[in-house]
Amino acid sequence: NNLIYELPTSVAATVLMFAQGPHGGTGVINSLYVYNNIFKYPVGAGFQMEDVDTAFVYNNVFYEVANTPINTSYQLWLTDGSTQITVKNNIFYCTYNSDAGGRGMGFVIETNVSASEVDANYNLYYRINNNLRVLYGGGIGYHMDDKALITSTLGWETNGVFADPLFTSTSDLTLQAGSPAIAAGIGVGLVSDYAGEVWKATPSIGA
Repeated sequence: NNLIYELPTSVAATVLMFAQGPHGGTGVINSLYVYNNIFKYPVGAGFQMEDVDTAFVYNNVFYEVANTPINTSYQLWLTDGSTQITVKNNIFYCTYNSDAGGRGMGFVIETNVSASEVDANYNLYYRINNNLRVLYGGGIGYHMDDKALITSTLGWETNGVFADPLFTSTSDLTLQAGSPAIAAGIGVGLVSDYAGEVWKATPSIGA
């Protein structure tokens, strides 16, 4: 239940949250749970996992990138052989009108992470137009209107949503009535949301 952010005008190439594994050492990061958080305005990345084994990323909101993003301004970024990663009920939202170098992509897995090691479903993706990439996996970028291709190629997002989540405002990331994220998630064992409200039997996507 954290708000993790940079200022929209920040230019420092920061990663808002970084889980870094051992790179062949004796340590290990596993059974990592990240849920009910809001990540806002990263310049580098919102949340990066590097060489992590077994992680669960549930019911977060990844909101925008900074006004001066860099080529790795991703929202969720998997690198360096991360395995057994489950990503469900998250919102990836970005209105930055360019994806040069990958800027603003919601979910990126590098080529050294196998798509088969990722279970991504019941997430919502939004970019300001269909020409901008929302996902990158297996060496291929995918756009807002590529749901069928994402499902057939990566095996992800059978129940994913590719639409505007209709946030209440830029400062209030609750969902308006009629949001496609309402009751569109799946139960993952969480009791309450970011605001402390108890989830209904069929939870919404987002925090």
